Amino acid sequence: MRNTGFRQPRRLAAAAWLAGVVVASATAVAAADDDPVTRLGRTRWTHGNSVRLLAFPEESWQARFELVERARHHVFISTFAWHDDHYGELFREHLVELVRARRRENPDFTVYCLVDAIARGTFDRSFRQLEEAGAVVRSFNRQSWGVGPLYDPRMHDKMIVVDGRWGIVGGRNFADEYFEPRRWWLDFEVLLEGEAVWDLQLNFLKAWQVADMFGNADRFFLPEEIARRRISVLWTTGRLPSGRSPLDRFMTAEYFPPVAGRPGERSVAVLYDSPLVRRRAATTDLAVELIRHARAEVDLMTPFPNFTRELTDALTGAVARGTRVRLFVNGEEAVGWTVVALGVVYLLAILAFIVTGRTALYIHGVLWPSLVQNIAAHIMLGGFVWSGATLFWGIAVSVIAALFLGRRPRIIIAGAYLVAAIVFAFLEPTLQARRSQPALAVSVGMAADVFVLSVLIMVPIVVSLMGQVSLERARSEALLLNVLPRAIAERLKRSPGVIADAQDSCTVMFADIVGFTDHSSRITPEQLIGELNHIFSRFDALVDGCGAEKIKTIGDGYLAVAGAPDPRRDHAAIMCDLALRMEEAMPEINRELGYPFQLRIGLDTGRLVAGV
Repeated sequence: MRNTGFRQPRRLAAAAWLAGVVVASATAVAAADDDPVTRLGRTRWTHGNSVRLLAFPEESWQARFELVERARHHVFISTFAWHDDHYGELFREHLVELVRARRRENPDFTVYCLVDAIARGTFDRSFRQLEEAGAVVRSFNRQSWGVGPLYDPRMHDKMIVVDGRWGIVGGRNFADEYFEPRRWWLDFEVLLEGEAVWDLQLNFLKAWQVADMFGNADRFFLPEEIARRRISVLWTTGRLPSGRSPLDRFMTAEYFPPVAGRPGERSVAVLYDSPLVRRRAATTDLAVELIRHARAEVDLMTPFPNFTRELTDALTGAVARGTRVRLFVNGEEAVGWTVVALGVVYLLAILAFIVTGRTALYIHGVLWPSLVQNIAAHIMLGGFVWSGATLFWGIAVSVIAALFLGRRPRIIIAGAYLVAAIVFAFLEPTLQARRSQPALAVSVGMAADVFVLSVLIMVPIVVSLMGQVSLERARSEALLLNVLPRAIAERLKRSPGVIADAQDSCTVMFADIVGFTDHSSRITPEQLIGELNHIFSRFDALVDGCGAEKIKTIGDGYLAVAGAPDPRRDHAAIMCDLALRMEEAMPEINRELGYPFQLRIGLDTGRLVAGV
């Protein structure tokens, strides 16, 4: 159902846009081209065309369905994005049935679909169904073997050409996003019939050849400049540098049928803006000239207002001479500026940290601006669904706060995100009403941005910090276990304070190295500590193997106990066994250290009181 509230401004905005594709001129003279495949090397006028403006998405979609139903020989489709949503799936299913039906009547019936490689997204399943039905699908500027595109520009063509007789060209993708009352993308299309369709079709065929022009090996070894040169030669001459033309097989009456009579009275020039071919966009030059000559009103609509200096000067001049100028631009630009502003704040926070050395100043300079930017982006993008839940950046932010800040700031920052999430949960219908429902790929893409930024950037930082904390904790525990039995150390970690225990029966062992005090006076401090560590490490292993507990070392004395802190009935037998093993280990220790140490051992069994 049409939204009549948008009708008048859309009609006005259409006037300037339509001039970029369809321009009537009483004095225009058609150029005579001997070789049709070189036409796009220089723009030409064609006359006697029928032109119909498709301002509303409902009539545009109806025209698309009706157009492909006329097809008897071929259908050429190029689009930037083909979403896996209601309208994208509906047109795909209709096209699948059409291909099957026409190929039963005519095995040579052809459908070519050219889709930008980046915007193709997760719709491969549906493309495979098209291919199984008999269509041929190519990705423009695709990645291959894990290697990125060979050349940079994207393909934003949106056109359908049927049998070389009829065509639709404009700005709409195959998606649901045009059918909400408050539309995100306000685009138009034109339905053409006449010789202008030939030039439109030649644009498609050249883009089709470019999409399959380079093999996988080229992506590793071919310089971009050479690739661009080959594309430019193909586009301006219709031939490859070798002289062969991949378009020759299309130069037949089946693909370019003679135009019967004059379908209409419009003169049309098809302008192609590929940056691979022209340094300047032809439509931009035309728009500049139109604005320079405008006297009453200029309406300019674009999702991306990346205006050239000439276009900006032309608009400024129009305003100066009293011409009414209205610009319709996409609101997402504001979100980009919030990210830029956030980056500036981050830099200032880093500089403040470098100058003052205050960590808290840096942390607060990152946390609170992040909160403000998250909330602003959430509102501008249209809620949780459209933004990919970017608000949940707060999870990563709260983790950082927990690591570096005290309890009060941690509660405040976490509470702010919680309150924002609750408030926006109630406002979600209102925020989404400002936008059309996104395709799944769009929401997943936005969520992936958050995932990449928060998980692949924030989590490694957090993991690194937690690893350092774990390392320091392990060192502290090792030091603690050198002083206390493990059971006592665990009790101290659970409940710090005084520990005092009494055992009715246990056995204590004290071992002393004979003559070590006199021996230590003849060696260096490093040798002294090294030899004691060697001996006591061997004793530690024997204690662990017997089930006893080391208490401590005092100089060259070694103190151990069995039956405490955990009571056991065989404590005396354990300590006797330990004493014998320590005596048996001394000859081997002496051979390793090169000195004839002797060991004295004393055992005592009875009641014991111990504490920390």
